[in-house]
Amino acid sequence: MSLRVLPSTDSSTSDCGCSRRTLLQGAAVAAGAVAIAGCGGGGSGDDDAVDASNGGGDAASTGVTMCGANLCVDLNVAANAALAAVGGAMVIIAPAPHGKLIVAQPTADTFVAMSAICTHAGCTVAYQKATNIMACPCHGSKYDVDGKVAVGPAARDLKTFAAAVDASKVVTITLA
Repeated sequence: MSLRVLPSTDSSTSDCGCSRRTLLQGAAVAAGAVAIAGCGGGGSGDDDAVDASNGGGDAASTGVTMCGANLCVDLNVAANAALAAVGGAMVIIAPAPHGKLIVAQPTADTFVAMSAICTHAGCTVAYQKATNIMACPCHGSKYDVDGKVAVGPAARDLKTFAAAVDASKVVTITLA
């Protein structure tokens, strides 16, 4: 958005050509636009989320597919290398009504899955390997690997889902 400033008709003054009110209104609009852009509710990891909401997309490249009513993540696929490593995690966009899920491997062959949406302000949480928590970048809420609130301002736990890995290294997340 651009602000229009009219030139002064009197060349003997250094007036900017706009009233103080117009200048302040323009500054307020610009500040509001910056504030709104900063509150997109995105949080972390949105651009890296794997979209399984359309049935898994290109399963060959993502290795994330719907397997019946469940969600399956193939750890043998290169796109899932972060989750395949102990301490790794990834965000998956699951079919409605589940939305974004975060799946992590806090210890060898132990997987946790939960909503990736902070219950306080709706930002996307991120797994912090060093502290073994899900942290919201917006207001500092933290959840343990069981989805329980560890630090507020969030007051409600994250919804959790059962997750298990099989011998072929496919993690099955039970959505039902």
